Amino acid sequence: MKRPPVVASLIIYYTVSLFSKYYNLAQRTIGVEPIIYCNTAAQPAPPVAQANFDCSGVTAIPVSECNALVAIYEGMNGTEWQDRALWFNRPNPCEWALLGCTNGHITYFELQAGAKGAVVAEISQLTQLQTLYLSNGQLSGTLPASMAQLTQLTHLFIYGSASPSVGLTGEVPAMLGNLTNLRFLYLNGQQFTVGIPDSFGNLVHLEELVVDSNQRMTGALPQSLTNLSKLRVLQTYSTKLCAPNNAAFSQWLQTVGSVSGDLVVCS
Repeated sequence: MKRPPVVASLIIYYTVSLFSKYYNLAQRTIGVEPIIYCNTAAQPAPPVAQANFDCSGVTAIPVSECNALVAIYEGMNGTEWQDRALWFNRPNPCEWALLGCTNGHITYFELQAGAKGAVVAEISQLTQLQTLYLSNGQLSGTLPASMAQLTQLTHLFIYGSASPSVGLTGEVPAMLGNLTNLRFLYLNGQQFTVGIPDSFGNLVHLEELVVDSNQRMTGALPQSLTNLSKLRVLQTYSTKLCAPNNAAFSQWLQTVGSVSGDLVVCS
């Protein structure tokens, strides 16, 4: 017997509601605060002109975080982002694509295809950010020093294309060593020319460090990495990095669960 449309809609609604309720309950049970994700299934809509979007009326997150999102959109080619559904078309930024919120703050940001240029300094205003993906091959310049303020980050993933014409350049920023809550740090496919800074020894909670496909990256891994007792993955494929030639560093490498890549002992 075919159900009336209204009955079918109610069944779907309560099924989704129950799933969401018990999924969030399970997250809390294991000590993970549930994150509110946007509905990425919606089709991208033409963005509202930035001059017409007034962050002063936003109540779901701090106005400073809303202003930061506008600056990121304007400064990193937002009109060409592959997935920008609902940006500026709903008053609650937690409902926009690529974002997730916890307790009234942006805690998740996944910026993928279409973004171009330098990472804007205003990203530091997302002070409660825990997970940041910068996953595309069109980034350029250096990471802004202001990112040192993102001290709540636990996951930082920066992926590129390993093309010689695009990618972040210069030294791997020492300020990343200030992000002492990091557990996962990926710096793949960029154009960094100088290797891992000594400040990475401060990242005592780090579990995975991956710097693959940085073909210009040279130098010795810092002795300070031996402070990273929780590290279980170290990957250095397609780099020119080397390991310090001393017993303490060699012994530490043996404690890392997975060491892979082109790592050789420094001469």
